[in-house]
Order: sequence, then structure tokens, then C-alpha cells
Amino acid sequence: WAADWANNYAAPVSATLRLDLAAPTVALRQSAVNSTTVHIDWQAVDDGSGVATVEFQQQRDDGAWQPLANTDPRDGAGFVVTVAPRQQSLLRARATDHVGRVGAWHVITLWAPTDQIFLPLIHMP
Repeated sequence: WAADWANNYAAPVSATLRLDLAAPTVALRQSAVNSTTVHIDWQAVDDGSGVATVEFQQQRDDGAWQPLANTDPRDGAGFVVTVAPRQQSLLRARATDHVGRVGAWHVITLWAPTDQIFLPLIHMP
């Protein structure tokens, strides 16, 4: 409650405050589609204010990190990344929450199948 110099009193007011002390986290998972394409699934989590944005970058053969375009900002929305066979390629992601806290980069090594395996055909009598 509050009072002024003329002894007027305001009605009591309550407020709930939440502290957001932790930065958001990102988890990445890949699955190979073919020898030049991998599918990335991801999830960003923030227990306080919620995730505002997620940033993705790719690095090829120790080059500079390049931002990825056409990534859907919805939580867990998958996307496709191209890779070259026998080329080292890394993917990293980090999230920012609604109060501006930036999480650490989560880095994974991208791989695509380069060899085919032929299994014998077995007939059972």
C-alpha cells in the first residue's frame, strides 16, 4: 500500500517477479539423408524467460564460421545441411533468451555416409 501527504491510502498491490539467472541451452542431433545431405534436429530450452532466438553456423575444413540461412526459429524444427564427402564440417548453435542472456555454443561434427555396404543374401530353407 502507499500513502501521500494528505493521508490518502492506495489499495495494496502485489507483484510476482521471476529471476532469469541461467542462459538457455541448445541440443543438436543429426541423421544422414545421403552422401551430401544431413538432417539436423535441435531443441532449445530456457527455464526463465524463454528462448527468443537460435543462431546456427557451419564451418568447413577449418574455415571461417558461416551463418546458416533458412533455419526455422520454431523449437525443434529440423532443417537440412549440405556436406561434402570426406570434408570436415562442423555445426554449432547457441540460443538467446528474452532478457538477452546468450548461451554457450553447442558444437557437433557433421558426417555423411561415403561408403556402401553390401550384405550377402541369405536364404533359409
